[in-house]
Amino acid sequence: MNTVPTLDLRVAVLSYNNMSVPARDPAVDQGAPPTISVVVVTWNRRELLQACLASLSRQTHPSYEVVVVDNGSTDGSVEMVRALALSYPVPLRLIANPSNLGFCAANNQGFAASRSEMVALLNNDAEAEPGWLEALEAAIRLHPDVGMAASKILVWEARTGPTRPPEQSVTGEGPAEAALSQQRSVVRASSFEEF
Repeated sequence: MNTVPTLDLRVAVLSYNNMSVPARDPAVDQGAPPTISVVVVTWNRRELLQACLASLSRQTHPSYEVVVVDNGSTDGSVEMVRALALSYPVPLRLIANPSNLGFCAANNQGFAASRSEMVALLNNDAEAEPGWLEALEAAIRLHPDVGMAASKILVWEARTGPTRPPEQSVTGEGPAEAALSQQRSVVRASSFEEF
């Protein structure tokens, strides 16, 4: 019988010490932690990241935070996230890596920095419909034995700028490129690995 090894969360967090996970902001830590942390990994795609973060700011879910993990961007992405964080409607945190650690390592940093029960991963070139987080959480809550839920991916090929024109908006068909998982599921599987 093939079993998945378990991993204590404390061990997983300690393994990130060399990856510069920032100290948590005391203001963010006051009160109850959010239900969901949305992790967005980016590297030199400022305009796409800006559209992604704009879509996340319109979520209807009542309890979430956004953690952006930047992999050493040189296009102003870090500065844009810092400026946005000042007026963002939910906690927006930034992990600014000095170099590109890779997609999997950056997602692992986001998981380690999360304060929530569930973690959603959203690609920086994706835009989420307003009900995206609520739909994913509902799917997981409906089936407690499920550790991860993925979204339906809708591809829009004719993008000409950082925002989607309203007449060409994709609505009602489902959320964007992403997945929501329970912290315990990913930690049990020893995090993400690059091959």
